[in-house]
Amino acid sequence: MVLIFAILEWAIFRTGAKIDVKGLPKEKEWDPRFLTILSTPNQVKMGEAIVEILACFAAIVIFNFFPEVIGFGYGTDGAWYIGAGNWTFIPLLSSAFYYYVPYLTLVWSLTIILNIILLRMGHWNTAARIILIGLKVISILIAALMLAGPSLLAITVETLTTSLGNAEWAQSMLPILSQLVHLVLWLAILLGILDIVRLIYRMIAGKQLPLNIHYQI
Repeated sequence: MVLIFAILEWAIFRTGAKIDVKGLPKEKEWDPRFLTILSTPNQVKMGEAIVEILACFAAIVIFNFFPEVIGFGYGTDGAWYIGAGNWTFIPLLSSAFYYYVPYLTLVWSLTIILNIILLRMGHWNTAARIILIGLKVISILIAALMLAGPSLLAITVETLTTSLGNAEWAQSMLPILSQLVHLVLWLAILLGILDIVRLIYRMIAGKQLPLNIHYQI
């Protein structure tokens, strides 16, 4: 049947003929305003919410109860290990970072609560977006303070020299690690600003469209 219709289409196109089948709609200009109504743009994406809940919960548990896993070390056999154990442990993050952990924990906890409420409601509203914007602003401020404050790395040239056995390598690696931390913080600030812009756009767009409306292309 596919072959038959392909031959018919090819023959009709070649002759330039037009077929007017009674009952079929006339061709007209495409207009997105007449697309099929399917679902709401305010619908909560369950997968994203669950992943964010798990990520925030993991961050709370690790940084508050198991900070010793944030580091590395080496044993007498010369092998390298991640986390604390029966080897020489070198902490990665300094006390300056853990100064911000209570504030980060508050943000993570409120994010978990917000996602649980959203999963229960099933859709976004203006209040939820305003709360999330507030959390994003606080996260950006914390990241900015981390950038302006003392070093977040606990490792020094001395500890790297002891672990690597080479002072030149240690002196060259420490600035790279410091720049990497700064890059992560700048990315967090940039992504936070983009999220705020996206949330504000969704708030404005949500007011222009009735609830539970989404267009299927």
